[in-house]
Amino acid sequence: MTTEWRFIKAFAAHFARCALHEGETVAVLSESQSRPSVVETARLAAQSLGGRVFDVVVPTPPSAHAVPIRSTGASQALAGHPAVIAALAASDLVIDCTVEGLLHSPELGQVLAGGARVLMISNEHPEVLERIGW
Repeated sequence: MTTEWRFIKAFAAHFARCALHEGETVAVLSESQSRPSVVETARLAAQSLGGRVFDVVVPTPPSAHAVPIRSTGASQALAGHPAVIAALAASDLVIDCTVEGLLHSPELGQVLAGGARVLMISNEHPEVLERIGW
């Protein structure tokens, strides 16, 4: 196990503030280089609120930059994949645990157009998010 109950409680409290309620379909989106503790904590927190959770894991694309850049909000991990976009768009809530985040990604509009809400979680250890009162 890579998480602790206190992190699950903190994430669940935040998800409740995002109006996650029992029976909603929740996609936990991650990539091969996402922080495992964030993904696990998000999944367990959503389940603790009665969310119908499923995982979508995509490969982390190679960096196009000589120097690593993080948290641009423009993840290229979805790479326009129609099945992934359709699964996310069909969800009630997408918990975005990708390394860069979907905030400025080209696919975000399609996901939102399907009616999904998207919550982006920074690729930081859950303890950091707990400390800032997330």
